[in-house]
Amino acid sequence: MLAPVGWLALLIAASGWILLWLRVSAMALGLWIFCDWTSDCSAILWVNAPFYLATFGLVAPAIPISLALHRRRVGPPYLRAATLVTGCVAVIVLLIATVAAYDWMWSNYVGPFGLYVPRRPELLSTEVRTTSWAAWPPFLGAWMALTSIQLVRAAVPFAIAGIGVIVGVAAIATSPYGAESFVTDAIAPLKLILATVWATAIAIHLLARRSVTATA
Repeated sequence: MLAPVGWLALLIAASGWILLWLRVSAMALGLWIFCDWTSDCSAILWVNAPFYLATFGLVAPAIPISLALHRRRVGPPYLRAATLVTGCVAVIVLLIATVAAYDWMWSNYVGPFGLYVPRRPELLSTEVRTTSWAAWPPFLGAWMALTSIQLVRAAVPFAIAGIGVIVGVAAIATSPYGAESFVTDAIAPLKLILATVWATAIAIHLLARRSVTATA
């Protein structure tokens, strides 16, 4: 019954594992490109695309998963509504953050260049870029926690759902300290690992249950 949710959770898991790989790969993040701001550095935009696509793959399934659980009336109405709203907000804020990030990169790394050539002004302010990038993780965390509560009602093991609740609460609790080095270097990777494990476990559980039901 919840096989579509399983496939969407698998997409989240795949995106999470890709993000983890990108985090430890300097070349994949374009850090190997030297840019002295006297020549065109637009390659940075392209080599960073996998990171932003994987991030979108991590967050975007929140909306169809929420809709699927809503259609199947998993959980009370207020819980279904809250899950859908937090998922939609997370996706919208991430889209704004991505546009703002590419606006900044275009302004800084795409010509014309020269020592006395003024760079193109950014269309979106620094406040929009930094605020939107800091805002989508707590909304995604809230969605994970609420979705985990819903999935318990759909017979997902409490141990799996508990991981989602813990990661979700941690994402909300640490959001005011997102600029701290301890959070970015230690807490954020740990949250990503646990979120990826959570999505992987949900995908395996729901798709395995589908296979058992189909062969019964």
